[in-house]
Amino acid sequence: RRFAETAQVSELPFVLDVEQSGIRPQHVLDFIDEFQTITGKKLMIYTSMSKWHALIGQNIPWAGQHELWVAHYTTDPQPLIPDSWNKWVFWQHSKTGQLSGHSGDLDLDYFNGGVDALRAYAGRVYQTPLAEGVQQTIEQFAVRLADGRLTPPET
Repeated sequence: RRFAETAQVSELPFVLDVEQSGIRPQHVLDFIDEFQTITGKKLMIYTSMSKWHALIGQNIPWAGQHELWVAHYTTDPQPLIPDSWNKWVFWQHSKTGQLSGHSGDLDLDYFNGGVDALRAYAGRVYQTPLAEGVQQTIEQFAVRLADGRLTPPET
């Protein structure tokens, strides 16, 4: 309840990270229901196929009602996703990314769509104008994608 009451409006959906051992399906469902009751918004679920199947199970009907941010570290053209979903929105494909000026590893993610789709997605989630910093980040991403410095996955 405290999280939902203090959460601020965002250009992207709030995300529930489902990978901690000890989580039970009812815990996840209760959290999602409480968050939606308080905010009127749906949560995105972040997980990997192996974690979801081990912690929550397979063929969970309510899961597919929520967008998926999947973690699958691979160079394959598509990630493996839990069978409760038929598509992903974000794919964390690496946790060892590098960025000039930053020491240490960074997560690397793909969006399941092109640049225009990402712009539309970021602007539609809560029907609010994009914050200046988010808009600038998306524009920088779009330029790098257009210049061939980023390669999105095949869809």
